[in-house]
Amino acid sequence: MVDAKHVYFYGKSTGTAHIPLSGAVVERIVTQLEPLRYDRIYGNFNNSVNADAKALLRASADRHVAWIRGDFDHLT
Repeated sequence: MVDAKHVYFYGKSTGTAHIPLSGAVVERIVTQLEPLRYDRIYGNFNNSVNADAKALLRASADRHVAWIRGDFDHLT
């Protein structure tokens, strides 16, 4: 899932819940995309990132992994 500011990493989306991918899977995805040149990401629901998509993907992955790891537990 994408919006103009973030990429979200969900493995499954049920009617009421989104189940996030593990940090290891997210890192693997970003590592595999790293050698490629791209500037845009298109989502499933008529949403997209139209500029700086590679940097946004990396920042979103770092943020996702940090939340999964518990770096922001003190905020909840």
